[in-house]
Amino acid sequence: MWDLLEEIKQIIKKKLNKALVGVEIKESFNTDESWYWLAPLLLEKEYLDDQAEFLNWTEDFKKSEFFKERGAGFKEHFQHYLNAFKDLNNIKLGSMPDDLLDVLAKIAAAAPGTAVRRALSLQFAESEQLNSRTLEIAYAFRNLFNRAENITLVSGLDLHKPYWQKVLDYSLDGNLQSVLDEYFHILYESAGLNNIDQNSALTELTKSVISSLGLRTVSLDYDEVVKENNKYKLQKNNLRCHYALKFDKAKNYYDQEVVRESQVREAFNSPFKPFILATTSIGQEGLDFHQYCRSIIHWNLPGNPVDLEQREGRIHRYKGYVIRKNVAARYRDWIFKNDNNIKSDLWKQLFEQAAADRKEEMNDLEPFWIFENEEGKNYAIERHIPCYPMSRESSHLDQLKKSLAVYRMAFGQARQEDLVDFIEENLSDCYIDKLMDYRIDLAP
Repeated sequence: MWDLLEEIKQIIKKKLNKALVGVEIKESFNTDESWYWLAPLLLEKEYLDDQAEFLNWTEDFKKSEFFKERGAGFKEHFQHYLNAFKDLNNIKLGSMPDDLLDVLAKIAAAAPGTAVRRALSLQFAESEQLNSRTLEIAYAFRNLFNRAENITLVSGLDLHKPYWQKVLDYSLDGNLQSVLDEYFHILYESAGLNNIDQNSALTELTKSVISSLGLRTVSLDYDEVVKENNKYKLQKNNLRCHYALKFDKAKNYYDQEVVRESQVREAFNSPFKPFILATTSIGQEGLDFHQYCRSIIHWNLPGNPVDLEQREGRIHRYKGYVIRKNVAARYRDWIFKNDNNIKSDLWKQLFEQAAADRKEEMNDLEPFWIFENEEGKNYAIERHIPCYPMSRESSHLDQLKKSLAVYRMAFGQARQEDLVDFIEENLSDCYIDKLMDYRIDLAP
């Protein structure tokens, strides 16, 4: 990463020197911090092929619903940006900050708006909408990083830098560009956007991303047993939730509904919060949580193998998180060797390469539903069952695992549960093991 930043710095240095021709710079004892926002404008002007076209877009953008709904501060800031862009030939600057090139390189590599624009361009052809949609998603990132809990998290990185520079470092260290490249690829397919026209697809993707980034902080009620006047009673308490949510409608402190189940599911299926989702049995059928999850915790065990398979099937699906981790691990070196040939959607090319490399006896389930690397370099679905040794649930787990093996043998048959019960009741463990040799193997 640091080699890349150094390369970017050298490119920026050449372009900036060219853009500064004719600009008045007055050296002073104190550095001029306006360099941080004026230098990107100078570079923008140097890179633009048609400045009139860009200015026409800004005028159209000011007529959009998104712009009209913004507050006065945003509108003033945007207009100040345009006025400065139009008058760059007459600007006067003081001494350049020593870290300017470092900051500009980080902006080019990892600033949220820059990363969004690049990620969108991998999925969509160049159009007038791309800049507008980029700005809308970037604004959602701005709100995300301005929330109190996130400020606390990011501010701890370096106490001596201004917050906006800490956000840059955070985005760079977390490789936000790669995160968005992967997220937009998954979202584009899972939402069926490849079946509609490009402008509509871009609009729908933008709405989904903004919805995930804009998940509200919710309030969770819980009961506490307290003793008062030698009597015990339940005391209701409130807890604010940021990174873990229940799969349900959620309310704020004022008992107002602020989050719907669909938004919770959409946000959990993104690389952003919530990172932990708690659900009752309502979440074990018909819902997919596989896009950014590979671990499931069974707080209580189901009574039969069908329900167990249903639960774990929520995170073991098409192009699931564990599948992508294995594909990325297999083709890591291939990416670096072919980086100059990757001009579009990286993940699409990765899966195409994995499909091309599969063995002749394999079918289309690999690499999209199953994909394994050599032993020791493989990621797998994680099953966590917090039951005590020698407890009732511990013995139930052993029986459930045996039932699960029988259920997979009976999978696809009519009245599966009855068949599983019959086999378990009438055959001992040793006979069940022998019976496995005669099952129809549905594995690819």
